[in-house]
Amino acid sequence: MSSKQSEFLEKERLKSLKIGDTVRVDAHIGLRLRRRRSMLGISQSGLASALGLTFQQIQKYEKGATRISVGRLWDLSKILGVPVTYFFENLDGKTFSQPTVPYVPVLNENREEFSPDPLSRRDVRELLRAYCSISKPQVAKNLLRIAKDLAEADGKSVLLPYGNEDADNSED
Repeated sequence: MSSKQSEFLEKERLKSLKIGDTVRVDAHIGLRLRRRRSMLGISQSGLASALGLTFQQIQKYEKGATRISVGRLWDLSKILGVPVTYFFENLDGKTFSQPTVPYVPVLNENREEFSPDPLSRRDVRELLRAYCSISKPQVAKNLLRIAKDLAEADGKSVLLPYGNEDADNSED
C-alpha cells in the first residue's frame, strides 16, 4: 500500500468518525447543559453564581459559542447532578448505561447554594409518579396549578415556567 493510499484511508477513517466536527459537539453539549439546567429550574444567573461566572458565559456555553473545558464540565456535572457522560449522550446516536439522573440538586431559598435532592423524599417521588400517570393533559395542568397555588399560599416562591428565567433571553 502506497503512502498516498494510506493517507487517503486515514482521512476517510477520520471522516467516518466525524473527528474535527467540534462545532457540532460544542453545540450538542451546550444544548444538553441548557436542557438540564432548565429541567431543574435553575436560572443562568444561578448556575453562573455557583460556578463563579457571569450569566453571559453560561449563555455562550449553552449556544456552543464557547467551548467548555473538561474541568468546567466536571463542575457542571456535579452541580447539575449528572455524570459527565450525560453531556455526550445521543451524540452520534449513542447512549450510555450509567443513569443520567442519580442526583437532582436544586437551589435553596438563598438561591446561591445547592441543597440536597428533593427526589430522595418518598412523598416527592410518589407525587411525581402520580402526576406522570395522569393521561389527560388538562388534568395534569390543573394539578400543577393547584400545587403552585398551595406553594404560594404556604409562602414559598414558585419557580417560573421555562423560558421566563432571569437573564435568559433564548428559547428552550
